[in-house]
Order: sequence, then C-alpha cells, then structure tokens
Amino acid sequence: MQQAKAGGALILSLDAQSPNTACDAILFANQETLGKKAGELIVGALTQKAKDEGQTTVSGRVVELRGTDESPSCTARDRGLNAALAAEPGVILVHDAPTHWNPKDTLDRFQEALRLQKNFDVIYAHDDIIAQAAAEAAVAAGIRENVFIVGTDGLGGEGLGIEALRNHHIDATFYQPYLVDLAWRIVERHQADPNFKPKPRYEFQTMLITPGTLDDLQRKGYPAAPAL
Repeated sequence: MQQAKAGGALILSLDAQSPNTACDAILFANQETLGKKAGELIVGALTQKAKDEGQTTVSGRVVELRGTDESPSCTARDRGLNAALAAEPGVILVHDAPTHWNPKDTLDRFQEALRLQKNFDVIYAHDDIIAQAAAEAAVAAGIRENVFIVGTDGLGGEGLGIEALRNHHIDATFYQPYLVDLAWRIVERHQADPNFKPKPRYEFQTMLITPGTLDDLQRKGYPAAPAL
C-alpha cells in the first residue's frame, strides 16, 4: 500500500487496524465498542428478567455465534462482549463458535451448543442472517420464547435485520453502515478535485435497534455518515 500511495494512488482502508502511514484515510466502525454495546444490552435484559421473576441475583448463559475465528472484526466484538459481561459475574459466555457467515453452519453450531450446554438464555450473532438462522433453530427446538436473540448489521431489505425485527424473528440488532458508500464519495471528490485530502480517519456510529425503536428509525433515519 505504501508503494501505491507513494505513486500517487488514493489508498482507502476499511480496517481500523491499518497504519495511517500506509493509507490516505481509514473508514471504520469500532467493532470492540459494538461488541461491548451488545454485552451491555444482554446484561440489561437479563437484569430486567431477574427483576420480573423476583430474583435477587442476575444470571444468564450466553452463546456467541461469530463469523469466523480469523476475522479481526469478530475478535474485536468478542473482546468487547466479554468486557461487558464481566461486569455481571452471574452472566457467563458458555459457548463461542464460528458459523462462517453461513445459515447451514449456524444450524450446526446451534445444535452443538444445545447438545453441549443443554440450555442458554441469550444468543449474540455477528450478523442478522446468523441471528435469523439461530432463531429458526430455536423455534424448531421449542426454546425460542426463552432465548433473547441479538443480531448485527440492522439493515433494511428483504430477509435482513429490520424485517426480522418487524416480524419478531429476532429481539434486537446493532446497526453498522456500509463503509463503501462514503469511500465512493471520497473517490468521487478526489477525482473532481485532486487537491482534496480526506481526513486520516472516519469513524462511523453504530446504533441499537429494537422493535420498540423501529418507528423512531423510520422518522429519523440511521446515524449520518461522517462529513468529508
């Protein structure tokens, strides 16, 4: 990348870990923060469940279904999730497995988790497709009503997270934007004005979405992308 940059090419990275010296700009959503927000949501939901059941202590068993073991974004989300869960000793991560972003593998990992763990209270999925596949598996296993399912991406469109929330297939998701949209705007601006220099880093905001906030989302829209 450094050679290409030295040759005058515009270098944009979508990886927060990329060195600034190798890129003209880095576009990212903080994946560790995203995982931490998910963990805080999970602890909050289990705390409310304990209150509703008249329990004096908060407890819960969490299953994490990530994309892959090798993905830096999945590793960062897992790190944030565990940091948030550590605040409540009774809430423990009992199973963490890769799905390779695949519904079929998700079904296999769900069945594996159920066989090994016997029961759990929460599924945290690293995208909404995984979350929906896990929800379908939970329905088939007869445990859906007892499991809180959290996805990731929060995008509109057929079969995606917003539709899954409206249909109550999943319980929550975290929106993270397509980074390439702003990347393309930067490219267009650079082509129109070769003297334009993008900012070194563009951090996108993530957002919790639940069935109860869908109307607000429709009125206000997603968080705006960072300004050029």
